[in-house]
Amino acid sequence: MADIEPDVITAIDNAVTTEFPEATVGGEYIWQLESLPYVYVLETENEDYRQLMDQDGSKYSAVTYDIRIYSNKAYGKKSECKAIANVVNDVMHRLGFTRYMQLPIAYEEDASIYQLLLRFMGIVDENKTIYRRR
Repeated sequence: MADIEPDVITAIDNAVTTEFPEATVGGEYIWQLESLPYVYVLETENEDYRQLMDQDGSKYSAVTYDIRIYSNKAYGKKSECKAIANVVNDVMHRLGFTRYMQLPIAYEEDASIYQLLLRFMGIVDENKTIYRRR
């Protein structure tokens, strides 16, 4: 099993905070969002890629990342989330992932916060090379 989550979070953090210095990027869910915009990166799936398994086991993992972007700007929170999503999308594509979804989601804890969910998938080998197939 390849653990690339720290590398993915670092790549997203570097790109997002360069474009949006006030943003915070992390890999943990924060119940009370105090510093926005916030980009939450979560590896939701990391399983053996069975199509390439041999008698020695799996050298490839199928991975899925959910990335949630939050903003509470008085005006333009949707635009801010979409602009950050464009940066995240560029980073994930450069890394080798394919985006499968971009969806606004109601943030039930606080209706003044806009939330955008992106989902990316890819195949990663034991050397941390990422492939777009899935």
